[in-house]
Amino acid sequence: MKIHISLDELIQARILSIKLFEACRLGFFYLEIPPACQQLIDEALQLADSFSKDRKYRKLRSKIYSQEHASELSKSLSIEKQYWEELLPHRLISLAHMMSTLGLYLLRKVWEIFQIPEEIGGSAIGNLVENKGPAYFVFNHYIPWKIRENSQAHKILGQIAVLFISQPGLETKVNGEWVAIDPTPNYFIVNFGTALESYVNNPECLNAACHRVRPISHDCVSFGVFK
Repeated sequence: MKIHISLDELIQARILSIKLFEACRLGFFYLEIPPACQQLIDEALQLADSFSKDRKYRKLRSKIYSQEHASELSKSLSIEKQYWEELLPHRLISLAHMMSTLGLYLLRKVWEIFQIPEEIGGSAIGNLVENKGPAYFVFNHYIPWKIRENSQAHKILGQIAVLFISQPGLETKVNGEWVAIDPTPNYFIVNFGTALESYVNNPECLNAACHRVRPISHDCVSFGVFK
């Protein structure tokens, strides 16, 4: 089962709560891309494809995931929020902030659904709202000849990630089975992370998405905001 949430549903409180509740159990869902983001997708994909050749970024690549995932199977670039203005192309600064705002909006709705105690939720959400919490714009370029077996399965750190993937190759474990999470035109993929999983602390209600990259025969690039 895969959950798709449209922009219309995003502002309908009852429908959004129902769909988000089910998505939390799965650990991921598809979110329709707002038009203002959609027009910047190609530019972000170009950066994901080319950053490793750019001297500006060559020394900034960060091992966000495990060493195997970052250094052996893909080329990765992670830019912390405080450096977006300095390091990102002008139009992609806007995309990063819009994706970050989407993530925060969804995160607040999840906290409301599960009625996280104020002493926990207030601090975590407050830091994000005031731009004190961490946020990263991450670009990955997966190399086909290096991915001959399934990559090491892992979960994202933090609370939530809003992602765009260009090609099939991503898999997520749902109810003990690996399920292909292929790109859907005009949709982001939203994953929940281990920090949010620990706050809710109930696998019957919310799970961080355990995912991996299966063997691919073509270059794949992705980008996303992690909070």
